[in-house]
Amino acid sequence: MSVSSIQSVLPNYREPPYWPIATASTALSKPPSTESLEARNQVSPGTYAPSFNSLRHLVTRLGVVATRLIQQPSSPMAQGPVNNAQRQAPAVAEVPSFYLPDNAQNAVEQIADIVSAFYQGPTGNCVTVAAIKAAMARFGHSPHQVFQKVTRLDDGFEVVMRDNYPLKITDEELEEAKYGAGFETTKPGNAVFTSAIFLFAVSAKRAQLENNDDIAKRSFETAMATLNDGEFAGEGLLRLGLKGHMVRTNIKELMRGAIGTIANNGHDLAVMGGYLDVYGNKKRLMRDMHWKAGIKLV
Repeated sequence: MSVSSIQSVLPNYREPPYWPIATASTALSKPPSTESLEARNQVSPGTYAPSFNSLRHLVTRLGVVATRLIQQPSSPMAQGPVNNAQRQAPAVAEVPSFYLPDNAQNAVEQIADIVSAFYQGPTGNCVTVAAIKAAMARFGHSPHQVFQKVTRLDDGFEVVMRDNYPLKITDEELEEAKYGAGFETTKPGNAVFTSAIFLFAVSAKRAQLENNDDIAKRSFETAMATLNDGEFAGEGLLRLGLKGHMVRTNIKELMRGAIGTIANNGHDLAVMGGYLDVYGNKKRLMRDMHWKAGIKLV
């Protein structure tokens, strides 16, 4: 999947020559050793890698598996302290009219609130969900904090991302994203959930403008579908404009509290304060889960 507008590379990044890149044929049949991420990953501030022309090439250089991450909540990893019987997607009548505050007041939420406020539903958008949660934990849950600038228009919003990428999202598209995201929550209408819908909508809009999967430009609905059918780890963060804040990391840093995302053979998860976000549950990050790639936000 090509994103021609992302031409430059991650700052503070050096590619170790020994980082293994799994192929589609080996990613599921040959899991890495449990020490792979920690032992093989080094970050050297102030160093740079060559330029690329595609998002796929970029995330591959990050050490990401060459298969799309599409795990859904049927995974055993979803089992946690929250009773799954309580996890019902909000009924249509419970979804509030979209509202985004004009500023970032009261936008700082505890990590626990970000984890439990919303979670991946039946779609395969784990990469985007992980990116949204990591961005919220790093910068604050409000779009005013995640993005460089958010301006209200007569029929929507104008957004300038941290990588200076500008776009406009309409009120109609935001309404579509309420359902297109497939997010679930036990607290309909909470501020983090509302912000998450906004961030998903903006991600989908950028996917549309950049013709994600070579089909997203057809419609906003198609663009949302391209986010929901599996992505490569790291793409969600790039699509939120956070390229300049992404640095490769290791298990040790994430266990010690670094905020970011981590991927294994089929799933991408947000990591905050040493805990994984597993479908709205906090689970301690462990070394023995065949992790392949970690990215922290700085």
